[in-house]
Amino acid sequence: MMVPLDVLLIHDSYICTAYHCLKNANKIAAVAGVNDITKRKEGQERTVDQSSFIKIGADPKMDIGLIKLKVPFIINENVRTVRFFKDFNMDFESPADIIGWGAIKLNTLPDKLQFVS
Repeated sequence: MMVPLDVLLIHDSYICTAYHCLKNANKIAAVAGVNDITKRKEGQERTVDQSSFIKIGADPKMDIGLIKLKVPFIINENVRTVRFFKDFNMDFESPADIIGWGAIKLNTLPDKLQFVS
């Protein structure tokens, strides 16, 4: 069974996720370019095994896992890397958009990418 993880595509060859998500994983499939997991063949898929995991932080304060992809994603209009801001001055009162594959009910994972403003 595949369990969707929220990851960041930080480079065409690297994805980043929470370390605790990789802790017991032997293999993961990274899918990009689709917002419905049942249509994954319309996107790009990369399967990676544990040998590609770069576990940066087991410490809960540094819960970062980095994965090097053997085959890079092709960047296009549906697949893009995350943009990081150099000067990050956030007003914590301002609205935000959040997307992810997280569970919306106990023991139930969505097929479609979830979005909330």
